Amino acid sequence: MAGKSELERRREERKGEKRDATLYLNERSTQQQLELLLNKAVRLKPDDLFGYLTRELSCLALPVTVYQVTGSRIIDLGGETAVKVTVHCTINGVSEVMQSAICSFPLPVVVTPVARSQSSLSRNSKQNSVTEDPVQPDVSANSLNTVEEIVTKSSELLKNKKIAELESLDTCLKSLDVSLPDEVTVCMCASWTISLALAKSACDLLHKPLYELLFAMNGVENETVCPPVVVARMLSGGTVSNGKLKIRDFSVIPAETDYEEGIRNVCKFHKALGSVLSVKYGPSALAVLADGSYAPSLDKPEQAFDLLQEAMTMSQLEWKTHLLLAVNINASCGYDPEKNRYELTSGQWKTRDDLLTYYTDLKEQRPELVSLENPFTDQDSGSWCKLSERLGEGFTLIGETGRPEASDEDKPEQDIQSVESLSAMVDKITWNSQSTITQLCQTSRTIMSGTRQLLLNCDSNVNSDCVADVAMGVQTKYLKLPAPSSFDFLGIYNRLVQIYHHLKSRDNKSDSRS
Repeated sequence: MAGKSELERRREERKGEKRDATLYLNERSTQQQLELLLNKAVRLKPDDLFGYLTRELSCLALPVTVYQVTGSRIIDLGGETAVKVTVHCTINGVSEVMQSAICSFPLPVVVTPVARSQSSLSRNSKQNSVTEDPVQPDVSANSLNTVEEIVTKSSELLKNKKIAELESLDTCLKSLDVSLPDEVTVCMCASWTISLALAKSACDLLHKPLYELLFAMNGVENETVCPPVVVARMLSGGTVSNGKLKIRDFSVIPAETDYEEGIRNVCKFHKALGSVLSVKYGPSALAVLADGSYAPSLDKPEQAFDLLQEAMTMSQLEWKTHLLLAVNINASCGYDPEKNRYELTSGQWKTRDDLLTYYTDLKEQRPELVSLENPFTDQDSGSWCKLSERLGEGFTLIGETGRPEASDEDKPEQDIQSVESLSAMVDKITWNSQSTITQLCQTSRTIMSGTRQLLLNCDSNVNSDCVADVAMGVQTKYLKLPAPSSFDFLGIYNRLVQIYHHLKSRDNKSDSRS
């Protein structure tokens, strides 16, 4: 009797399982859907039956949604603590780990005594004795806690949102209400990193590269796509070096019409420059900054130009034929508002007119020079206009986005003209300065809707695996990169070449079809 009751119990369990299975399948109309698909497949007779069924069944699946966003502390290349942001998605009812991005904190801005405004000094009297020594990065516990708080709140906001709807996700990120520390850049950096991880996750699911996702967001047609012009930092001065030279950095730009060959020339030049510095200053001169550039002790601009010329000779390249020159003056850090003077070399002060003459003469002496970045303060719009007029077409002036416009009374009578109207101007956006991918796309569209162009500036605190895709996707005219001094940075250059060849081969295929 005991065996019989056990048998009956098992039968009842099996009947219950069958009832549950039937109910589960009927609620989802499984049999009807499969019959429709099989009948359709019989009519079409595709060669890859199971591939066809897989594609059709995927259309019936629930959309992939965000399950959670997590943050974990890691150590970055500089030995500082960073936060790795990881996106988890619900796929077919199961939580899966997707893509990650690194939230490295921006290096602090080093401000010289003369550049610091009186108002900022009064706000912090302890900093009245400011030196020009480089300030080391200081990632405070507050900053790390803030990033983790932002990640936690974003996870709550984004839960169950469709991962493919990136613009909607970014809108949620912009609505974050977080008690911020003094540095607003920390919140911006965290929000940008989350947005980047979401975009990379969406690309994984859509089986397309990040730049193509951004093409769709920006409404970019394949026929109009142009790869960004690379601006590669080579030499650095200012507060990051021990010399008297205040100019921030010297960069090279490929002049080759062949994109890959231009990138190759940049790498050859950087290697040759290292050899020149090693011979002149010893092996210790081969040490590079976080952005990959060399920072020898230089006291005047001519020394930098001579080193670049020696590297050009050693690399068997030629100015204008293979490479062009760009200089970041960073005049704001050498400007004294009380003296109303600029300082490009310690102890040597120049008026606006002196600088105008210097830049004009420099362009005549060095025809390879095609760009100046921040040659005057943002407010000195009259001098920007004069310089643009003197240097003429074909020369590029680069300034910060959102540059304040001087009032008419501050401008000379002949210069009642906004810097914003200069066609030679390029607006610079720094990586991490936008809160989301969507905001970067909107900013780039706004800038390039007129006659202006965009430069995306990337320092060492970047997610190097997606810099090239983002720059290509938003169609920035210029991409300022760290020198190719490490595998991470070199990977950005190689990715640019890879995307270029992919787009080129696709264009060739479309031409052959037509």
